[in-house]
Amino acid sequence: MHLFTCPCGESFPISAAQAGQSIVCPHCNQSIQLPKLRDLKQLPSAQVAEEASPARGWSGGQGLLFSVIFACLLASLGMSAWSSYRWLQIEKPPTRAMMIATGEKEIDTYEAPQLLEFWMNYGQPGMGVRRMPGYAQVQVYRDSWKRWAFVSYAVATVCLIGLITVSRKKAPAS
Repeated sequence: MHLFTCPCGESFPISAAQAGQSIVCPHCNQSIQLPKLRDLKQLPSAQVAEEASPARGWSGGQGLLFSVIFACLLASLGMSAWSSYRWLQIEKPPTRAMMIATGEKEIDTYEAPQLLEFWMNYGQPGMGVRRMPGYAQVQVYRDSWKRWAFVSYAVATVCLIGLITVSRKKAPAS
């Protein structure tokens, strides 16, 4: 890079690739013809100062922290994908209202003696241990996979934020 001085008195750096070209001065906005390559060598050399901080490197601790968080991110993304797959593979069970409607349709098909026997058996004590209906058990199982999926996505989000934070953190000056 060479330092070119415009007729307006302001200087700016130009490269050898720009030699002989016509450019617009960044200061006065006038069109300027740059010198040819052989004349360019007579101009003073321009030292381009970096405005950004000097090249930074990670400390060993930062690299290790980045690696651990990245591994957690991969694990949580894998778990969230598996949980989402399992959650979506389980068919949505019928609702309580749908089960009641199905039961009412079935009861409507019974003859009087069958209906009497059904109600007598239903009302007797000691029918066994009362437990959650099958459709409700399926819904609880399905909801547990849904919870795992969303928790895993949340953990993945936190890991991603951690990775961004660690990668932007400046290494201590040595």
